[in-house]
Amino acid sequence: MIDMSYDQFWGRFEVKVDNITAISRLFMFDFAFTRDFDLWVGVNEKHHLRINKTRPTFFAGFRPHTYMIYIDGVLVNRFEA
Repeated sequence: MIDMSYDQFWGRFEVKVDNITAISRLFMFDFAFTRDFDLWVGVNEKHHLRINKTRPTFFAGFRPHTYMIYIDGVLVNRFEA
């Protein structure tokens, strides 16, 4: 199970795989519009997971960000939150 959380106001980004933190970053003063997070998941069957996060240009802490989730290079989900 993969759980992703992002606090837009404070900039805390976290990804957990099977309840174990795989990525934990703080982007409070981040000037990049797009961030890619890559990790490998699975024990017997490995998969490459890439999360692409794009923030809005203005008032990013108060507007939805766009997330694109790729598994093994294939886009499986795109959402705004």
